[in-house]
This record gives sequence, C-alpha cells and structure tokens, in this order.
Amino acid sequence: MSRARPGLTFVELLIAITIFALIGVGLSAHLRGALTVWRRSQQEGEQAQRLRVVWARLSRDLANAVVIDASQDPIRPMVWDTDTMRFWTMEPGPAAAGGDWRVTEVTYTLERSDSPAAPKKDSEFQLVREARAYPSGEPSKIALLPSVKSWEIQYPHQEEQPVDGQIQWNFRPVAWHGKGVLPRAVKVTIVREPTAEDSSSDPLVAVLPVYLGSLAEEPQPAPPATPPAGTPPPNGSPPPPASGTPPPSIPPGEVPPPPSEQPQEPPVNEP
Repeated sequence: MSRARPGLTFVELLIAITIFALIGVGLSAHLRGALTVWRRSQQEGEQAQRLRVVWARLSRDLANAVVIDASQDPIRPMVWDTDTMRFWTMEPGPAAAGGDWRVTEVTYTLERSDSPAAPKKDSEFQLVREARAYPSGEPSKIALLPSVKSWEIQYPHQEEQPVDGQIQWNFRPVAWHGKGVLPRAVKVTIVREPTAEDSSSDPLVAVLPVYLGSLAEEPQPAPPATPPAGTPPPNGSPPPPASGTPPPSIPPGEVPPPPSEQPQEPPVNEP
C-alpha cells in the first residue's frame, strides 16, 4: 500500500491564490498613486521652468529696452497695447558672430496653437516671442508658454485727481501712447488653462521695470542750464555784478561807458 504524497488540496490552492490577488490589488493601487504623484510633479516642474523662462525673457528685454528714431530708419514703430508689446532691446548676439550686443526688435503676443498634441478648442493659445535683428534681419519666432487662456498688459497712468495734494500713478489696462517714450514699468497678468492634473487657474502677475522708461507719455523738456559764475553773457554785454556788490548808479538819460572806460575807485592803503 503506497503512502499519499504531501501537497496542497484544491481548496488550499484557491485560498492561496485569493490571498496573493488581494495583496497584488493593494500593491497596484499604491503603485498607481505613486506614479500619478510622480507624473504630476514632473508636469508642475516643467510648467515652473517654462514660467521662469518667460519671466526671465520679459524682464531682460524690458530692462534693456531702448528708443530708436523711427523717422531716421525704415523700422516699425513701437507698440504698447494691452495684449501686444513690440519694442527695441539690446541682447547679446550669437557666439559665431563674436557675441557682441546688438539691437533687436522683439514682439510679445498670443497666437493660436497649431500643435497636433494641443486640444482642439477655441481658447487654446500660446505666448509667442518674435525677434528681428536691426535693421532688417530675418524674424525668428519661438513659443514661450503653451496653454494660455489670456494675458493682459497694464501701464502706469497718472490719476486725474491728486491724493492728499500728491500726484498718483496706478497701473491700468490702457494702451501706452507715448511716441518715442518708454513706459516706466509694465504689469503682466497671465492666466493658464486648467488641466486634469492642475485644475487651479490662479492668475500669474509680475511687475517688470523699464530702466529707460518714463511715467509721462510725452517727453519732458530739459530745464535751462544755469551758466557758472563769471561766465560772460552773449552779445558782448558785461557780466552781471557779483552777489553782494551794488550795481553802479547811472543818471537818467546817460549812456554807461564801456567796461574798459568805466572809472575805477583808487585803492585804499590801509595803515
């Protein structure tokens, strides 16, 4: 009589398979959650990097903005609108050309995204920067930020009513109409499209300075220069008397003699 081999019964095998299935379901849920968190962190890191590039480009271009006389060169005028900026800035040239600084026309605006991976909806836009070397270089366009719902540009404008007797300037969504004058600063507001991973649509706001800008849209006249003391006035007239010295008295109806013939007081010898 042969003895039975040791092993698992069918019921015990079913129980073991059930236990391993429950453990696998639990592990897969944890792994799926970890993969979701990792994918979201990757996307947030890419978005943060794109935003840093956008703010760095805007800040550098506005800080190095310059004014070029459009009447002397065949160039397009500057545009400071609430949704488009076009101005001239200084930026380093390519390394092949020596890396010298050059004047470049830059344009910031929103354009509809043509990417095949972009969702097909009317609100899918991207922030675009177009650069053109002075005076008539070929334009180059790059997309700085995708999935932009809207963006707004504000400029400092003087308030009509002074506050406590002082003139106030506030940012308002009104175009800057200064001809040949740069605004002193620019306030940019960007609203991103909400995604499945990030449903928040909080606006991104930054105030960027323009170092050669002004708070007035019209150029201010320079104050008259004061000549230094002792400088003879034009037309050969004698210089005015020094402060503290009374002018010589001239009787009415007489013409004062030339400076060389005016009588001089004899020196007084002090004892």
